[in-house]
Amino acid sequence: MRVLSLDGMSAAALQIRLIRAFEQANPGFIRSVDCFVGASDGGYMALFLASRVTDDDAANLAMLDEAIAFNNALVPLFHLSLRKGVKFATGWYPLLCVDQFRQVFQRYLGDGNLGQVRRKLVVCSFGAISWSPVIYSNLEPDVAPGPRHRGTPDTSLVDLALATSALPLALPMYGKGAARVIDGGWVATNPTMLGVSELCRAQARLRAVDPTAVLASLRVLSLGARDSLAERKSVLNRPPFGMGYLFSRNSWGWMQWIVLRPWLLLDMSLQGTISLAHQELLSILPEARYRRIHPPMSEIQDGWRLLLGCPDRLIRSFDQQAAGLVGDPRWFEANNRWIRDHYLAPEAAAATR
Repeated sequence: MRVLSLDGMSAAALQIRLIRAFEQANPGFIRSVDCFVGASDGGYMALFLASRVTDDDAANLAMLDEAIAFNNALVPLFHLSLRKGVKFATGWYPLLCVDQFRQVFQRYLGDGNLGQVRRKLVVCSFGAISWSPVIYSNLEPDVAPGPRHRGTPDTSLVDLALATSALPLALPMYGKGAARVIDGGWVATNPTMLGVSELCRAQARLRAVDPTAVLASLRVLSLGARDSLAERKSVLNRPPFGMGYLFSRNSWGWMQWIVLRPWLLLDMSLQGTISLAHQELLSILPEARYRRIHPPMSEIQDGWRLLLGCPDRLIRSFDQQAAGLVGDPRWFEANNRWIRDHYLAPEAAAATR
């Protein structure tokens, strides 16, 4: 069983372009995926892919072009206008307009619901009251929803997209009362481990086998992004505004953490949970059955560009980043070889590698 997991944040814009490149190099790649997993931005991309993939490889390539258009259509919605800024400054409104997101989700996800999704699907949110992961999936359609597992076959894909991407401060919570949730990236920016555990649990129940037997049958491809080593060193060592003396002090009080490096703690917390899921998967799955593709990408900086930059310029930068990776023979061939030799290999061949 093949799993494709998509990280949250702006990495989704790069991921969907790389997926298209892998599909073009290996026709049938996206068709072979049995289960799509996603959180936040990667969550609504997973919803789109799981609901639209077919057995026609040419149609799937066109579908991936539409997935890129879907992602591009969302980029201008993050742009901070004067009106949005003034409303946000009052303290009573989120930064972005949820109705605009609903319209784009409706345009690309349509009127479909969870029961109509063609492939297995796991997306997540974070319970605002329960303070625990909230899972939306079609893995066990006969099981009644509960506090942790929500979503029924009638739950619309638009509502699922709003639930997994309800980023605090940017968008309002999704749902009402005790059922309110926020962005899935809050619990799993890298949702791969969450998806694998849900799939093993559900399949073990449905097939009446031990979860380890399900785990042994999985081939997992996890797509995300990470800050480059050069960027991390730069944040730690480069003095801003000529404040070299204060910046180089090693006392590490609030001045060094908050004033001189305002986004360092947020970036560390995000990358820490992302890396933890990766390390856990490395410990339970062999190299032939698990691969993490996470090229360097400054997601915090891209977040600022989404708010303050030119949307068209940012879209072009995503295209250029993807083209640069695909055009790098060493990087692309190494990942493409794993997809060809392990991910797409027949089960018997994969088991012997």
